Parts: sequence; C-alpha cells; structure tokens
Amino acid sequence: MEAGTGSCQRIVPRFHLYVRGVLGLMTLLVGIYGYRGSQAKKLAFPLGEIGGRDFREVLRAAEDVESHNNLYVYALEFAESVDFRTFVTYQIGSYPYPPLLALLARPFLSFEIEGAIILWTGLNHGLLLISALLLSLAFKGTSKLEVYDLISRSILFFLLFFFYRPVQLVLQIGQVDIVILCFLSLAFLLHRRGYDAAAGIPLALVISIKPMLGFILVFLAWERRWKTLVVSVGLAAVLAVWGFEVVGWQYLGDYLQVNRTWASGAFLAFPVNQSPTGLVTRAFTANTYCQPIAVIPGLAKLIPIVAGMIALGLWLLAMLLSSEKHCPAPGLKFGLTMTTMMLISPLTEDNHFVWALIPIAALLSAVSDELCSLGDFLVLTLIFVLALYLGYPAISDKIYAGHEALLYQGELVPSSNVWFSGAYLYGLSLLHMCLAGCLLLHNAACARKSAD
Repeated sequence: MEAGTGSCQRIVPRFHLYVRGVLGLMTLLVGIYGYRGSQAKKLAFPLGEIGGRDFREVLRAAEDVESHNNLYVYALEFAESVDFRTFVTYQIGSYPYPPLLALLARPFLSFEIEGAIILWTGLNHGLLLISALLLSLAFKGTSKLEVYDLISRSILFFLLFFFYRPVQLVLQIGQVDIVILCFLSLAFLLHRRGYDAAAGIPLALVISIKPMLGFILVFLAWERRWKTLVVSVGLAAVLAVWGFEVVGWQYLGDYLQVNRTWASGAFLAFPVNQSPTGLVTRAFTANTYCQPIAVIPGLAKLIPIVAGMIALGLWLLAMLLSSEKHCPAPGLKFGLTMTTMMLISPLTEDNHFVWALIPIAALLSAVSDELCSLGDFLVLTLIFVLALYLGYPAISDKIYAGHEALLYQGELVPSSNVWFSGAYLYGLSLLHMCLAGCLLLHNAACARKSAD
C-alpha cells in the first residue's frame, strides 16, 4: 500500500475522484436493487413506515423521570421471562440505558408521540450526513484537488451509509447508534487535528450512553493521548453521577440487574446477537430462542474465548508494528480497535453494526488514496464488496431466517438456519482481518520508505 512513483503520481489525484465516483454509482445501484419489491419495507421514514419502537421506550423512560417513577420497571419484567417471542412482539421495548439518555430525551416530550418519532428520525438523517462529512474530513488524503476530494469522499460515504441495512434498521426502530456514530466521528476528527481535550467531550457522551464503548479508551491509552483520556473518563463519570442524582440512586441496582440480563443468559441466544458468543450459544443450545439455555459443551464454550484471543492478538500485533511516529495510520488503528471491541463483547447487536461504518470508511479511504497497482485495486474491490455485503438488506433475512415459525406455530428457527444467523459476524471477522492486514502492509511500506 505504498504510493506509486513516476507517471502514477501524476494521474493519481484526479483518478481517485473517478474511482470514488464509480464506487458511489455502484453503491446507488446495489442499494436500489437491494431494496426493490418486498425489501422496500425495510426502508425507514420518509421512504417507509414510522416505527420507532426503541425510541418509544426512551420517551417512556423520560416520562418516568418526569413523574419520578422507576424507568427500569419494564426491563426488569422482561428480565424475569426472557424469550424471543416476547422480544419480537413488544410494541414498546425495555429501557436498558443509563439515566442520561432519558434525561436528554425530555425535550421530545413536548411533542405528540408520532411527531417526536418523526423529529427523531429526521435528526438521525441529518446526523448521518454529518457523520459522512466528519469522516471525510478525518480521512481526507493529500490530494491537490482538496475540495473535489472532500466532495467525492462525502458523497460515497453518505450513499454507503444511507443504504447500509443496519442504518435503516436503526432508523426504523429508533435506536441511538447513529447518534453514537456521529459523536465517535467527531471525536476521531478532533483527535486527528490535535484537539485532545475537545475530543474527550463527545467521547464522554458516547461512553455515558453506551458504556461498552469504553473499550475505545484502550486506543487512547495506546496512543498516549492522556488529555483526551482524562477528559473523557472524568466527564463520563460526572454525567453518570448526574444521571443517578436526578432519577435517584435507588435505581442503580435495577440498572445493573438489567444489564446483567442483557449480557448473560438467554438473551445471548437471540439472533440480534452477532458476537461469537451469540452464534455459539445458538448453535449449541437446544430450543434456541424461547427456552432456558441448555448445557453448552465445554469445548464449545472455548470458541468465543479463542475468537476473542485471536481478535486481540491481531489488534496487538498491528498496533505494535505500526507504532512508528512517522507512519501512524490512525484511521486504521481506530477502526481496528472498534472491530476488536465488537468481536470480544459477549453481546454485539445487529444495530451496533452502524459503528462498523467507521472502520469501513477508514479502509476505503486508506486503500483508494494509494491506488497505483493491480494489487491495490484487488484490495479495494475486496473491501468494497465486504462493505456491500454488510449493508445488503437480504443479509438480515438470513439472520432471522425462520423466526416466523416461532411466532405463529410455536416452533423454533430451523436448526439448518442457525449458521445463517451469524451473517453479520462473518462480515465483521473479515473486516477485522482486512484492517489488520492493511495496517501491517501500511507499516511495511513505511519501513521500506524509511530504508530508502
């Protein structure tokens, strides 16, 4: 992945614009084809129906805060009887987040419920566009055609982001993952521009809403960005204390119990869980979705552990070999940290794959900025096909294949379809390997450049 020389250098700047234009057009065509016919129902408002199931839970939690009620009461009821039938038929889900999100959602209570959902969906569409622009700025190359470079990169990212199936899923159910994507993109852009203290502010908000994203702090520690680390940890702690101070510290135990339920037990078997733990639990559990988990064989329990160790090992190897200050490749390292977090977590839900847009954008930018050989084109093709695979709407059908039988006939998802239920996990694993491989190639190219 070393920049070319000679005539290649002279044509590269404008050539990159043409490549991104072709990729953007292909994304548009695949998106139109993927959401054709019956698949169009997977599009969110304004192209599809208004859903907002999960945002309704946030609004209900905000109402509980206003009326001084326990915002975790419905989540505790679900924890007492965790089954897939209840999960997929809930009109309004359970609130598993820290109190901060409910507090931030209180302004939406001034609107009618459907109006609040429309406003929330519109806000998320805007944040999606902002995320594409922020990542374009963070990953922009050194081309002399900077304005055109930024425009072409932003258009490609936005098209890819918009048609990406997990994004449409989040828009439909009203999750907070696009907000998190935007804050992570802002944090990384500020990090790249050297605004260390400012980068800690959006990162603190992210961690306060989704504590599992605290794993990103490992990246900051590795990069020795101590100011960002201190600001993000300190502000996240302040926000957590403020949240429980407002709603009442007596609900801290309920919050911890709800999250123990989400991170263990029967919930891990649901097809929303795209972690190695989820796939193994489904594969080795009788009566997969609606009965207590069977005793999983000891060797099977080792599979998620081994997968996590491999993911961490690749992360460590790539980070160690790319630690040279003259060749940092921060986008690839940040993206690799994201995929590592998703692979080692016991619960990585399908909507969390919105976050994978950051490593995808980092990969596409890093490879497309250095196109000079057939090998570069092959790598770019692999990464682009992988991005389309993760975003293709029919993939989610594979994950949930057969669950209608459970709903209407009291039967299980056919055992022959269990391996399909890890469709996003397979793409995530390949994305992780591509990130590590490109980072190692990048480091090798830097080493050769230094030797010359």
